[in-house]
Amino acid sequence: MAKKKRNGSLKPASDLIHTILTQSKSPLADQFQRWRLWRDWQEVVGTTWAHATLPVDCYKRTLVVWVKSSSWMQELTFFEQALKEKVNDHLGYHWIDRVRFTLDRKSVPDPEECPWKELV
Repeated sequence: MAKKKRNGSLKPASDLIHTILTQSKSPLADQFQRWRLWRDWQEVVGTTWAHATLPVDCYKRTLVVWVKSSSWMQELTFFEQALKEKVNDHLGYHWIDRVRFTLDRKSVPDPEECPWKELV
């Protein structure tokens, strides 16, 4: 009976977890990407946009972004394509197809109440 050859290189569990969270299509991976985007929002969109917006949800490849006023909402609609590109570039793959803007403040997580605040 012939023995199967094993791949001699073992990889750390952290590499496996990172791959699952960044390249998987699972709900857990989506939440991880959403958290990364929320954490890095200022870096992704720049200081000016970050002071007027926050990513609040993502479903069916649509990113929901809270904006602080209707004038900001109007202005950002002209930059939807640029925003999609910035988000997808930051995450390293095509994660969103569309951006929807909202004025609904209750959708915005309070940084002091977020369960992941210790991770930031």
